[in-house]
Amino acid sequence: MRLPTLREIDDELVRRDFAEFIKRFWGQVEQSMPLVWTWHFQVLADHFQAITDGKIARIVVNIPPGHGKSIISAVLWPAWEWLTRPGLRSLFGSYAYGLAERDSIRCRELIRSEEYRRLIPRKGSKPSWALKPLPDRLDEFHNTAGGFRQVYSSGGKATGLRGHKVVMDDPINVADANSTGALREAIRIWDQSLSSRFVDPRAVQRVLIMQRLNVGDLAGHCLNVGGYDHLSLPSEARPLHKCCCPEGTACSQRGGTSIGFVDPRDPGQLLNPVVSTADVIAQARRDLGSFGYAGQHDQMPTPLEGGLVRRENFGTYAQLPGTHGDWAQSWDLKGSASKLAGTSYCCGWVLFRPRGSANVYVVDRFRDRVGIVGAIGGIRRFSTLYPTATIRVENKALGPAAIEMLHDEIPGVVADDPDGSKVQRFVACQPMIEAGNVLVPEMAPWLDEFMDEITAFPNGLNDDQVDALTQQLLHWRAKPGGGKPWWT
Repeated sequence: MRLPTLREIDDELVRRDFAEFIKRFWGQVEQSMPLVWTWHFQVLADHFQAITDGKIARIVVNIPPGHGKSIISAVLWPAWEWLTRPGLRSLFGSYAYGLAERDSIRCRELIRSEEYRRLIPRKGSKPSWALKPLPDRLDEFHNTAGGFRQVYSSGGKATGLRGHKVVMDDPINVADANSTGALREAIRIWDQSLSSRFVDPRAVQRVLIMQRLNVGDLAGHCLNVGGYDHLSLPSEARPLHKCCCPEGTACSQRGGTSIGFVDPRDPGQLLNPVVSTADVIAQARRDLGSFGYAGQHDQMPTPLEGGLVRRENFGTYAQLPGTHGDWAQSWDLKGSASKLAGTSYCCGWVLFRPRGSANVYVVDRFRDRVGIVGAIGGIRRFSTLYPTATIRVENKALGPAAIEMLHDEIPGVVADDPDGSKVQRFVACQPMIEAGNVLVPEMAPWLDEFMDEITAFPNGLNDDQVDALTQQLLHWRAKPGGGKPWWT
C-alpha cells in the first residue's frame, strides 16, 4: 500500500479546508495585494465553509471595504466548493453587473488554471468533471457535473436559472446610501425577484455581504425580518451592548453566530491593523464623516453619538476676518402666517466666505412663522444690512412668488432647485462641518436654537434651518473659491 506524499496530503487539506484554499490561491487571483493572513480571514473562511457544509442557511456579513470580501466570497469560495460538490448551482450578484461579471471571469479563470485542475478528484485517469465549453457570455459558466455559477444584478438584470444558493455582494452603490428609491429596490429584488430562484425551496441558502450604509439598507431589513445569522466585523471593536441586532439574532457582536464565533477583540482594537492601520482608519473618519464612517466601518449606520454632527464640530469666531469675499443669503420659504405650533418656518441665513478660503462664516439668521409678506420683508432687511452678492431662494412653497416679486427690485435673486433628499444634501455637507470649515459666532441670540436643530437632524422636529444652510454650502462646495480645495 502506497503512502500519500506530503504534496498529496497538502492537496487533500486544501480540498477540505476553505482557509487553506484561500492561502494557496489568493495570489493567483489578486496579484496587486499580497495576502497577509489575519484572524478575520479565518473567520470569513469558517463561516463560508459552514454555509457549504449546511450549518448556516442564511447569513448577513457586514465588513468594511478593503478586507477581501469580494475575492473570498465571489471568486475563491465557489471554486473551492466545486472540488467536493461540483453539482452546486450558485447565483452571484452585485449592484453593478460589471463588478459581478468581473468576479465571474476571475473565478472561471481560476478553475481553468493547471494548479486548480490538479486538485479535481479523478475518475480513473481523468478528472471527475470539467468546465463545459465557454458560452458566448461572460457572466455564466457550467461544469459537466451539472453545477453552474451565474451572475445577476440588483440593478435590474435578473436570472432565469434556479440555484442552491443566492449570494449578494453589495446590493447598492455607496452613492445611493441615502436614496430611498435605491434602498427599496434592493429590498424588493431580494424579497421578491430572488426568493423564488431556488432549486429546492426546502433547502434555501441566502448570503448577503455588504458594508452597512443606512439603517434602511438591505442588511438592516434582513436583520429586522429575522432568521439570519449576523457576522459583524467593524473596523474597530465596540462594546457588545452596542450591537444593533434585534433580540434573538445569532450575532457575533452579542452572543455569537450559530457556529459559536464571538468577536474576540477588546473595544477599540482594529480588524486588520496590518493593512488598515490607525492612520488609515483616522483618514477614513475624515474622508467619510461620522455618518459615513458609522455605517461603512462601524457597521452601525446611525452614529454612536446619535446625530449626524455634534456641536463641537463647528468652528467659532469672535469677529469676521474682513469683508472681502463671497456673501450670500440662503432662504427656505416654507413658512405660514399662522403662529400655531407645528406650522413651518421661513428661514434665511447670511453666510460669508473669505476670498481664497475654505471656511464659511454663519453671520446672521432670519426665522419666523410668516407668510409671503413677512418673508419678503426679511430678504429686504438682509439686503440692506449685508453686502450680499447672491440671494438664493429654494424654488418651492413661497419661493417662486418671492423670486418673482423681488426679481426687478433686488439684484442677484436666484432660484435653487435642490437635488436629492434632505438627508442626502446634509450628508454631502457633513465632512465640511466636521473639518471645522463652518464657523458660527461665539455668541448670538439664535445660536442655541440652531445647534439644537442641526445636532438632532434628521430626527428632530424641525429642519428649516438645516435646509437653508445646506442649500448655499452645496453651491459653494460645487464652486470652490480661490483655487483652494473645499475639503481642506
